[in-house]
Amino acid sequence: MSGRAPECARLAEALRELRGRTELSLAALAGRTAFSKSSWERYLNGRTLPPRSAVEALCRVADVPATRYVALWELAEAAWSGRGARPGPARAQPGPAGGRAGSAGGRAGSAKETAGSAAEPAGAGNESAGLAGDRGRPSAEASGPSWWRRPPVIAAAGAGAVVCALAAVLTVAHRPADERGSPPAPEVSRTTRQVLCHGAGCTGRPPLSSGCGDVEVQGAPKVLRTVRSAGVEIQIRYKPECGAAWVRVSGQHVGDRFEVTAPGVAAQRMVIADRYATGILRSSPMVAVRAGKTKEVEACADLAGSGGWKCFRP
Repeated sequence: MSGRAPECARLAEALRELRGRTELSLAALAGRTAFSKSSWERYLNGRTLPPRSAVEALCRVADVPATRYVALWELAEAAWSGRGARPGPARAQPGPAGGRAGSAGGRAGSAKETAGSAAEPAGAGNESAGLAGDRGRPSAEASGPSWWRRPPVIAAAGAGAVVCALAAVLTVAHRPADERGSPPAPEVSRTTRQVLCHGAGCTGRPPLSSGCGDVEVQGAPKVLRTVRSAGVEIQIRYKPECGAAWVRVSGQHVGDRFEVTAPGVAAQRMVIADRYATGILRSSPMVAVRAGKTKEVEACADLAGSGGWKCFRP
């Protein structure tokens, strides 16, 4: 199955958004995980199905629960391997009443349409493609004594039962942990989390993973100034709790360069190196800012084809 299947495309898109949340380049992401830069490039553009461990590793780096992304991976893996492909229509079974058996077979076909790619009973000469653990079981119509062959009505009822069971499992899986009766994961609430650095300790660090860029960690950052040029929006952002500022951009293109500076600290630069850094919000590393000196922060941009650096202050 090609990576162009809708399930594979949805997974690749979700992973690109997740990678944008980390604000890491592909090289930096490779350094934080067990997968190379070239592997991440293939995973993010959908050319290769990532292993489940890569999806889980990206979730850990982005500090998000892996449940939703693993579910997307399972759907993509089924489509990629062909296990999610729908078999051809089953042949109607002749019965004592002739037309009655054909009608029952039609109901079985209807049940299979409802079940979709999640679970479908095997037709004559077709291997089961369901996800309910029936792979490898001989087809009821292809082998075995006559008493083993299940009538189409029973097959339809079985398919309906599988659909209901899967629906119940998915419903429970997507409920919050406290609604399922099990205790939630032992983690600190985002609203009570503390920022992870302050002042000089923030210089060079990404704002989001440090808690400085997260609106749910000790309040939202302050926007000191917003500038728009050639479709690119550039903001100088500052969080008092971190004592640090940074540049956040949107609408950027490959080749754009951005820089943020403040007196007494090293300038921090961000380069849009590939198309996976476009179409998402990106933030530069931070610079420490002395209390009451936010007007000394300077942001600069060298947009591709613009002819050089242009700078502005709050």
